[in-house]
Amino acid sequence: MRLRCQDAGIEPDQLQYPCVDNAGNLIAVVDLLFREARALVECDGQEPHRHPEALYRDRRRQNKLAQAFPGWRILRFTWNDVFEPDYIPSMIRRSSK
Repeated sequence: MRLRCQDAGIEPDQLQYPCVDNAGNLIAVVDLLFREARALVECDGQEPHRHPEALYRDRRRQNKLAQAFPGWRILRFTWNDVFEPDYIPSMIRRSSK
């Protein structure tokens, strides 16, 4: 995912960014952070997301991220999205508009 972004000329500001809430509790470590686009980006691997419990955990985590980062976009991609070279960079670019 990071390499697709780099190939498209958009560098993440940070990899594996620890997101904390107002109380300082760790909510998640997101895969990519884009400050200018105000985007938190995650790529859901195929194996960890095979079971419904992963979906439920991700939804709760996404809601906590949305509350802790108002005005930011939380973008989620799947492993299959990586195989479309322009898809991930285009979505990140659109989030900054």
